[in-house]
Amino acid sequence: MNKSSVGDSANHPSGQAAVALLNEETLDAIQWNLLWEQWRPVTPLARAQKNRLQPFLPGDEQRWQGTYHLLQSDVHLLSTVFLKEVRETLREMPDVREILQRLWNMGAAASAGIGMTQHLSARDMLVLKQFAVYGQRLAAKLAGQMCGVSDEALWAGLLRPFGHPDEPSFAVQHIATSEYDEAAKAYSQVLHRRSEAIRKWSNHWQERLGVRPGRDGVIVCKLPGQAQLAARLKETPEVTWQSDTPYESTFAVPPSLEMAGLQREIEGWQQTMDAQAEGILHRLTEQLLDVYDQWDEAVRQTIEVDLRAAKVVLWHQWGGCTPTPADVLSVTDAVHPLLAEKMAQQSRAYTPLTWSPEEGVNILTGLNMGGKTLSVRLLVTCQVCAQYGLPVPAQACSTRLYGAIRLYAAAAAPAESGLSSFGAEVLQMRDSLTGIENARQPVFHCFDEPAKSTNPAEGEALVVGLIESLQAAAPKHHLVVVTTHFSGAMRLRDIPKFRVRGLKNVNLPVAGDNEEFQEDTQVLQQRLRLLAEAMDYRLEPVQSTELAQEGLRVASWLGLPKSVLQKSQRYLVEAAGTRNLRGNQR
Repeated sequence: MNKSSVGDSANHPSGQAAVALLNEETLDAIQWNLLWEQWRPVTPLARAQKNRLQPFLPGDEQRWQGTYHLLQSDVHLLSTVFLKEVRETLREMPDVREILQRLWNMGAAASAGIGMTQHLSARDMLVLKQFAVYGQRLAAKLAGQMCGVSDEALWAGLLRPFGHPDEPSFAVQHIATSEYDEAAKAYSQVLHRRSEAIRKWSNHWQERLGVRPGRDGVIVCKLPGQAQLAARLKETPEVTWQSDTPYESTFAVPPSLEMAGLQREIEGWQQTMDAQAEGILHRLTEQLLDVYDQWDEAVRQTIEVDLRAAKVVLWHQWGGCTPTPADVLSVTDAVHPLLAEKMAQQSRAYTPLTWSPEEGVNILTGLNMGGKTLSVRLLVTCQVCAQYGLPVPAQACSTRLYGAIRLYAAAAAPAESGLSSFGAEVLQMRDSLTGIENARQPVFHCFDEPAKSTNPAEGEALVVGLIESLQAAAPKHHLVVVTTHFSGAMRLRDIPKFRVRGLKNVNLPVAGDNEEFQEDTQVLQQRLRLLAEAMDYRLEPVQSTELAQEGLRVASWLGLPKSVLQKSQRYLVEAAGTRNLRGNQR
């Protein structure tokens, strides 16, 4: 007998593999818990197993691709009708984890020489039988067979010891011995005789007092309407007065001698039946222990069919794909499921992400509000989905397995650490460099605007130093993405650079007279909507070493006063002239 594999588990992600692949900051940044919840198996068994699943890591490529080949087949074979049929049957299957665990413990005790002094209850047997009945029905369905529940004989064998295999109900009578049947027959006959004795006893008191006691022998006289009857009962020797209230009087009438004798007989037969039932349940428990491995296999099949069906549902919900093996991550028309749903509710268009970064270090730049943060987070999300064997929310994806995935977003240092935000960013840079230098497997690291919490001059210097160090530390099989606004990073050589396309060629003024609508919320909301429509969120590779300057146009469009904009524009011109002069002097 093997140890059951259906125990409870901790919350996802769990296990050393998950901890090695991801950290809490990365999971929080991509809202992984919310995405994980959208994969919804319907049985408690599969939900528990889902939370024990480990990500695929380098070295798991064969199993990883096998998982996706199976998903592709399921998507092809499982129609909407089949999925509904499978999941409706699965919902009927009860949770048998705790019962099977107790059964295994009983078997372990018996194997240790302690002896099996306990057995499963009739209620336990009912739950197990219901599980097996619906499992057999699933195995008989074409849809269930397509999902992995293919052995009807297994389920038929599990049902056989319970009797009445076509019914989801269970009673000891279904598998009773002749001794139990004889006791049950005698018990039924005595019950009938007692009913007849009660009828005669009730008629006797009706004739004598004009009132029938209840089956429990109690007479209740409502006051004041039955005050005379209550007075007469108090004078009747066989009747026992119990209590008086302003509203009623109660009396107890003793059972007849025949009734008392029949009750003792009933209790005797009940004890005989209980003893027989104990033996029957004990023997049935032993029978179930003999086929415990088959129960474990039935649980495994149930988990598999549920997880696979739920994954197909998620595929359709996300419009997903299966990744193909490649040297570096690439996505086509990727969509973040949570954000796309939110924007659809707001009647806003969503621009899918198509991006093929190169091996090594990549730089992504572009206007604020242009989607850089969303792009790197979506890229990380697609990779995490791929390493958990889930549908990737994209039209196409190619990638490899990475040993660690890190997204270093805006750092908020814990108060107890004594660090500033800048201090937390420095630790992020240190940890990334250390992780890449010590990595024995390919890693995927993303930095979202590092060093933005210090002054611009030193921040730019730190970003340039970080990128150059990453470039030196990261062999080609690593993937690193850095988003930044610092122009110094764009002047680095031999590093692939990408930008969000930014503003389309629309009429957004640079220094208009905005004072007239600064306090008009409706106008501002309209301009925010038009600004979103004017943004082109697609990514493209760039060769330029300078950053596109679109911030003043956006500031003007959103109502920054003309005086501020004019001074800002003058500063930009003077700063550009100073840079050109220094360049000529060099």
